[in-house]
Amino acid sequence: MTHASTTTTITTTITTCKLQYINNCYYWTSPFFGSRNYPDNSKCSLVGSPSHQQPYAAFFLAYPFNLRANDTVTVTRPYNRTLTFSSETNTWQLSSPSFSFNMTFISDGQHNSKGFKIAICPKITPCHKVINAGAGEKGKEKTPKRTKTDKQAPKGKRIKVILVMRIHRSYDCVHDYVLLNDKGAKNYPRDSSRIYCRYGRETFTSSSNQVYIAYQGKRNRSRGLSFKYFIV
Repeated sequence: MTHASTTTTITTTITTCKLQYINNCYYWTSPFFGSRNYPDNSKCSLVGSPSHQQPYAAFFLAYPFNLRANDTVTVTRPYNRTLTFSSETNTWQLSSPSFSFNMTFISDGQHNSKGFKIAICPKITPCHKVINAGAGEKGKEKTPKRTKTDKQAPKGKRIKVILVMRIHRSYDCVHDYVLLNDKGAKNYPRDSSRIYCRYGRETFTSSSNQVYIAYQGKRNRSRGLSFKYFIV
């Protein structure tokens, strides 16, 4: 089952969970939410797909969130980064600079509970944009807290990017980071993407005519990033 706005798409693969689109947000609920406990051995999956015309960030808010022991909701964001939420969490919120994600709810065969309601809202910031650059063109961009920029050169051309980062370092880049993919993959798979969280400069030339850059900053110590691009 697929729910689509004019900007984004979410697909649920199992119909026991319910998905609604209300006032520019998606609402995903566990089976029988609001009427009775979810059943044993439940499994629901959800896939978020970014727009082809305009990149969006994703904001998640789970409230209420009532699971029993061994039941989980997992969220996989770009770069194959997965978080697991369980009975130890009553409510949670999460953000991602890209609307590309996967979510899965699994319950075991022993106990159950009231379940959850998760709001998933696509948002656009001033720097969420697509740059369709012509041959020989160049430009520069500066990012705020969260951003996603897609750049596309004419077919057969490449994009040279000079990236200046002012990002607070953290173990495994769990807090603030920038993601890069130059192979046309908007979901930033780990095997073809790069991630950075440091102060410094990187220069690279894409292997295709598309470059995707996503930045997320939460801490005051991070000052964002800026970059220049050249079509070569």
